[in-house]
Parts: sequence; structure tokens; C-alpha cells
Amino acid sequence: MMKRMVLVAVLVVACKGKGNDKDKAGGSSDDCKAVGAAVGKVWTDKAAAATSDQERDFATRMATAAAARIEQHCLLDKWSADAIACAKAGGDFSKCSDKLTPDQMEKLKMSAPPAWGGSSAGSAGSGSN
Repeated sequence: MMKRMVLVAVLVVACKGKGNDKDKAGGSSDDCKAVGAAVGKVWTDKAAAATSDQERDFATRMATAAAARIEQHCLLDKWSADAIACAKAGGDFSKCSDKLTPDQMEKLKMSAPPAWGGSSAGSAGSGSN
């Protein structure tokens, strides 16, 4: 019986180490905060470049909302180091979508408010549609 329990424990540990790199636990809280900050900066830059009050107000609200949303998903959905590095680089987050698993991408899309393409499709917080 003891041999069987040890064998099961070894198999469980071995299986946890296998699989796609996208499935491995991602970054720390600090990594995910940096991802959120990078996405927030994209929106802050859009607000600064806005040509109307409406556009500026929207981008300003998005800077906070998108940053918090992306940070939360990064942490809870355990993004890979590749996804984190891509997102921290800033710019168009849609270029990082291939770094997320289909499940991670779906969770991100489903959590987006309809006003910015959520629930059925949309951007992941980059402002690109």
C-alpha cells in the first residue's frame, strides 16, 4: 500500500511538470502589476493624444479599468512568462494574444464590458478593435 501511495505521489508531481508552457503558473503579483501598468500607460497615452473631450474621458477611464482587469487576469489565470513579457512591453496587446491559452483568452474577452468589445468578442485592453 505504501509503495502504491509513493508511486501515485511521484506521478502527480511528474504530470504537473508536463504540458504546454502557456499552462505553467505565471508571474508574481509584481509581474502582473507591471503588466497592468503597461496597459494603463497605453490608455494614458491615448488620453494625452485625444482630440476631443469625449475621447479623452473614455481613454482616461480605460487607463484605470483596463489596467486593473489585465492585472487581475494575469494573476488569477496564471499567465506564462512569455505572455507577461509581451504585455509588459506595452503597445498593442493583441500581439500578445498568441501567448495566452485559449481558456485564458476567453476569460479575458468574457470579462470585458460590452462598451469595449466584451462578452462575445473584442480587444484585451489595448484599445485596438
